Amino acid sequence: MILSLITVGIYLVISFIYILNLWTGTRGLIKYSRLIITAGAIFHFFSVYQKYSSGFLQVNNLDDLLYLFSFIIVLVFLVYQLKSKTYVLGATIFPLVFLLTLPSIIIPSDLVHNQQIQNNALVLTHILLTFAGQAVFTIAFFAGLLYLFEQNKIKKKRISSILKKFPSISTLDNINNYCLLIGFPLLTIGLALGIVISKSTWGVLLRWQQKEIWAVITWFLYAFLIYGRLGAGWKGKRAAIGAIIGFCVIIVTFIALGILYGNTP
Repeated sequence: MILSLITVGIYLVISFIYILNLWTGTRGLIKYSRLIITAGAIFHFFSVYQKYSSGFLQVNNLDDLLYLFSFIIVLVFLVYQLKSKTYVLGATIFPLVFLLTLPSIIIPSDLVHNQQIQNNALVLTHILLTFAGQAVFTIAFFAGLLYLFEQNKIKKKRISSILKKFPSISTLDNINNYCLLIGFPLLTIGLALGIVISKSTWGVLLRWQQKEIWAVITWFLYAFLIYGRLGAGWKGKRAAIGAIIGFCVIIVTFIALGILYGNTP
């Protein structure tokens, strides 16, 4: 529990640092942001490992899944920061990460009575790869939102001091493109492993439960976006809207159906 508290606290602090930098331009602490995020990721990793080794990490426990999903988002963001010095995305991503980790410390574990995570390397790989793909699409979602916001302000010729800190719209479009090209293979492999697990466990490739149906819909949606990018030459606003719609479908699949139907491998 103490590791989770420290992790959530660090993400709250880094959220304030990014937002403060965005609104005031104060760069006193922003130069330490990567170090602080890395510290949060380390505590996050050990708290996830502690939950897993103690048998408390559960595949049907929504707050545990959100906690694990947020860890993958942080790792993806750290990799992104290695190639970019853009701090605006951090001001949108880390408040979300904070909110995703918060239930792990405010929802008592004894209120949840769900199936524990299976001690199976294939299941773990399926979950991690699927989450990795979704985490990359989360970055694309925020890049898409920023793209539409910035493009709208530019068209209206409302260039504020905050807007000047944004990446260029071409940079945001490139981020969207890279996230799609990286996230789709991860999601594909993760879902393919899920089919293998379903076949070996239940004897069928898909049981066509509600969540599986939405997972297939999500895959086809991102496959369509890949086609749009590579085949039809989609860029800019159309690609940004696609990234936003895709993430909304992920939210429906991951959270809404996770609550209603549970999260089976």
